[in-house]
Amino acid sequence: MYVGLMLLALTVILLSTASHTLDLPLTLLFPGVMVVVVAVGIFFLHHPVLPLYTVVFLSFLPRGLIPQTILPPLYFMIILWALGSWLFTMVLKHRPFVWPHPLLLLVASLIWSVVTLAWASDLVVARRELVQYVYVITMLFLLINQIDSLRTLDGLMHTLALNGWIFVLAGIGSVLFTGYEFGSRLKIFGTNENGLGIILILTLSGVLWGVIRSPPQQRTMKVLLSLIFVSLSFFLIALSGSRGSLGSLLILMTMFWLWKPTRLWAKFSLFLVALALIATPIVFLTLQNRLADPDEDQFGSRLSLWHAGALLILEHPIGGVGIGNGPYILPAYINSLGRSTGMRQEFPAHNPILEVGVDAGIPGILLYLSALGSSIWTFFRRFLYFNRVGASTHSTYCALVASISMGYFFSWIKSGGSEYNQSYFLMLALLIISARLRPNESDALVEMPTT
Repeated sequence: MYVGLMLLALTVILLSTASHTLDLPLTLLFPGVMVVVVAVGIFFLHHPVLPLYTVVFLSFLPRGLIPQTILPPLYFMIILWALGSWLFTMVLKHRPFVWPHPLLLLVASLIWSVVTLAWASDLVVARRELVQYVYVITMLFLLINQIDSLRTLDGLMHTLALNGWIFVLAGIGSVLFTGYEFGSRLKIFGTNENGLGIILILTLSGVLWGVIRSPPQQRTMKVLLSLIFVSLSFFLIALSGSRGSLGSLLILMTMFWLWKPTRLWAKFSLFLVALALIATPIVFLTLQNRLADPDEDQFGSRLSLWHAGALLILEHPIGGVGIGNGPYILPAYINSLGRSTGMRQEFPAHNPILEVGVDAGIPGILLYLSALGSSIWTFFRRFLYFNRVGASTHSTYCALVASISMGYFFSWIKSGGSEYNQSYFLMLALLIISARLRPNESDALVEMPTT
């Protein structure tokens, strides 16, 4: 199932490494990448969900693992192939498209964002943001339409687990071999320190789902691996110095107490935190340094950014300043509050809702929040339905996603530049996918033992 995905990933990484090691221009290697992509594309035609898994895989790799000169065109080709192969299958089998309310609201938000181009001062950054928005909506559309069974859901979760382990191993390698000093913020292949925690939290869903869905003979090994993953994630998030991510991890682990299948990891996390506080307090040195430094955010806190974002929206309530342009207009409002922006030319508002507002005004906020609210409502109704009909596998999926989403949104609400990030749209997909699963589908779930 993963032959195409792994072949593509391994080839791209090897070609990228060869380019840097041998000092070859990437343009010489690009034809080789194209040959591999075409070969894998033929394989994808027989397995149309695999290009979608590849899109997810590429979206959640460490940022610097693949050179940025290769990744954008590669991502474009894969998402185009994912869309094309899915359309081919849909036409061949005469299946209807699925357009749930959250997706329709996001499409309406996209259309409104296109309208804001009329008053955007910088069309270059506006176009870049608009392209990103199209990418993530396309990914969400494909996830909703193709992840419609436990089998395809298993594939998605296995892909996320693979991404999670790559991040964890890359993080441990960074600590051991790059001269990392305790007290500084750990950065893995250029990935934002706050973004590291969000990705580890999202991919944790794949690791734990693999345990929940495993047969009894594999359960012990998978439980052990999941505990190792949780331990290393906690360690790396602490070293990253991200207070929000650490809070998110603790919140979702607390949520795990609510459901029997996830209670094992809640108990383990409690032991882990106690052990870290007693035996290895150096792990928290980065967090201590950040808490002790009142100027570590350059402004002292995010409140100044939120205040500036609110002022901008009040002055441009109908349409904002145009998609993508908000971060470049915001510094003037920050300066008006008596805060210095230094040499930086752009600042996000560090709140996705405000960032949508400064770009697209109050109509943009309403559409954006309506899509989020509709996704949560769809998930909540489905969760109640699965519990009512006794669909244990599907209820366990909802319990896991509910916990992950609580942790995710705790960090998301104060993150910068994440309003159109792949992680947010994957989180929406995990919520909406609950409505695509059939409760009468045969499942192989073996309940986690009570501990």
